[in-house]
Amino acid sequence: MSFSDKTRYRIAAAGTALAVAAGLGAAPAGALIKATNAVPGPMADSSAHIAIGNMSCTATLITPDTLLTAKHCIGQGNRSFISIGGQHFGEAHQAKSVILHPSVDLALVKLYEPSRMPTVPISGVHLAQGMTGTIIGWGGAVNTPFMPVQQATAEVQRRVVHVPSPEPDAVLIETFIKGGLIQRGDSGGPLFIDGQLAGIASMSNAGDNNSVEGTIGWYVPVAEYLDWIRRHSGAPVPGPIGQPAPLVDAEKFPTYAPQPAPPTLGDTLRRMIPGLPYIPGLSS
Repeated sequence: MSFSDKTRYRIAAAGTALAVAAGLGAAPAGALIKATNAVPGPMADSSAHIAIGNMSCTATLITPDTLLTAKHCIGQGNRSFISIGGQHFGEAHQAKSVILHPSVDLALVKLYEPSRMPTVPISGVHLAQGMTGTIIGWGGAVNTPFMPVQQATAEVQRRVVHVPSPEPDAVLIETFIKGGLIQRGDSGGPLFIDGQLAGIASMSNAGDNNSVEGTIGWYVPVAEYLDWIRRHSGAPVPGPIGQPAPLVDAEKFPTYAPQPAPPTLGDTLRRMIPGLPYIPGLSS
C-alpha cells in the first residue's frame, strides 16, 4: 500500500519552528508529558496509536472502520501499523486507505477490519474562549514502552488564522495546555468537550527550547467540517451548535504562552542526560 505524493500534506518538519511571539513557534503537535494516564472509558479506548509511512501519530475511532486524524500524519512509505485502545498493546489493525481533506489538516483512515473498540460521538459545538476539554495523546509511547495513553486539559483561547508556520492560512483553535505538556510525535490527537470529539491536534509550540514549550496546542475545529466528515466516514454527525468564534489574526495579535510549572526532578535529569525518556512518576 502506498499513498499518493500528489495528495500528501505536511506541516513543519521535525526541528522547524517559526516565531509567533517572543520565541514561540508552531510545529506538529507532540507527545503529552507530565500528563496523567487517561481515565478508562470511551475517550481512552477510542484512541489509536498510528504509524503510517514515516509518521507516528494519534487518531480517534469515529466509526468501527474509520479513524479521524491530522492530514500531516499520513507519511511517506508503505508502513502501516495501528493499535486501538487505551493500553500500550491494543487491538492491531492496518490501514486500507486514507482520505485527505483537500484544504485543511484532517484525514480519515479506513481499516481493513472493523474494530471492536468503542467509537466516540462527533461534537457540533463551535468552540469559544473559556471552554475546557480533555486532550489525549499517544506520542509518549515512542520513548516510554508500555505507557498507556496520556491525557491533559486544554482551555480554549481564540479562533485564529495566520499563526506563523508553514500553513499560515489554517483556521485553528488556540488552546492553553494544563496538567501536561505537548511534545512532538502526537499530532492528530483529539480534543474532547463533554466527551465528544471537538478538535484534532494540528500544531503546537513544542520544540522551541524555551521555558514555555509544550504549553499551547492548535486544533482543527471539527464543527466547521461536519459535512466532510459525514460524507466520507458515514459517522453520525449533529448539526452545528452556535456560531464560529470571531477570527483573530495571530500576526496582528500574537500568541503569548502561559508560564509552565516549575521544573521537576525528571526535567533536571533529562537536561543532564540527553535522550533520557519521560518516566511516569519521576516527572509528575
